[in-house]
Amino acid sequence: MYGLVHTAIRDMVLSKHGPVVWDKIKTEAGVADDAFLAMQSYDDSVVLSLVAAAAKVLEISAAECLDAFGQFWVLDTAVKHYGNMLDSCGHEIWGFLQNLDSMHDRMSGTFHGYDAPSFYLEENSDGTHLLHYRSSRQGLTPFVIGLLKGLAIHFNTKLGISVVAEELSDAGQHTTFSLETEDLSCRG
Repeated sequence: MYGLVHTAIRDMVLSKHGPVVWDKIKTEAGVADDAFLAMQSYDDSVVLSLVAAAAKVLEISAAECLDAFGQFWVLDTAVKHYGNMLDSCGHEIWGFLQNLDSMHDRMSGTFHGYDAPSFYLEENSDGTHLLHYRSSRQGLTPFVIGLLKGLAIHFNTKLGISVVAEELSDAGQHTTFSLETEDLSCRG
């Protein structure tokens, strides 16, 4: 994963818990220096160590940590670093989710060797949607749930999220989410 991810984890911890807690997490993870280069690729084990250490220090599960990070990524990191791209991908949640692969394709020109996940959205006749998430990485379903929660906040939409299937293989994972919304902008 790229240094921007590591920096975002640091920023999340600093903004919510302060520098003392970040130093504990960094020490627990065995990360000596937190000066990550945003565009440099680091082994996935670095971010997984940071997540495990944050979960231990904060006394939460790794899934809760990844969920919180997913929300932070959308509401803070993505807005700061990719605000124009975020806005160009859709003005409501369904349009945005349909354009996620296009957004990742555009980002691949920025990050050398970018290994982007893939998302495919399908609409059911009852108005619910299925979102298919495929990645060469395993174990990031809670992060995607956090991303979806953050997108719901970003688009002012109440979003029900449930995992209906998850398949792990040597090639990575395929998770299918059931999504249903209620637009909050109509409420007074």
